[in-house]
Amino acid sequence: MRVVLDTNVWVSGLLRPGLVTTVTDAAIAGRYQALISAVLLQELSAVLRRPRFAIPTEAIEPLLHEIHEACEMVEPTATLRVVREDPADNRVLECAMAGHADLIVSGDHHLLNLREHAGIPISSPASFRSRWSVDWAKHEL
Repeated sequence: MRVVLDTNVWVSGLLRPGLVTTVTDAAIAGRYQALISAVLLQELSAVLRRPRFAIPTEAIEPLLHEIHEACEMVEPTATLRVVREDPADNRVLECAMAGHADLIVSGDHHLLNLREHAGIPISSPASFRSRWSVDWAKHEL
């Protein structure tokens, strides 16, 4: 299964232990194929560096490296303008299309309200966790 995790899913999974952490941990462990683009990885880097998260700078690079290594990097060629209220959300759709994703997982209401784009379903982390066939068993990472 090829899945694009929105930046908000990565941030929640990395910073708030819980259900979303099982989704991000499964991606890092390779229990499904996570997809990411350079633009989304840069966005994640910028978000993790926000002062409100208080993540030590020396801890951010190893996290980004781990995600980069676990994900398949895709290079979007199309520029979309589907989500007008928050144009940055279009980068998630572009990544999904370029990577031939089976699913997009997001906590963002702009994307969730679409329900799907170009035949790619858009799911919340909870729905992904409960509905999609992935080996969710905890393994050492």
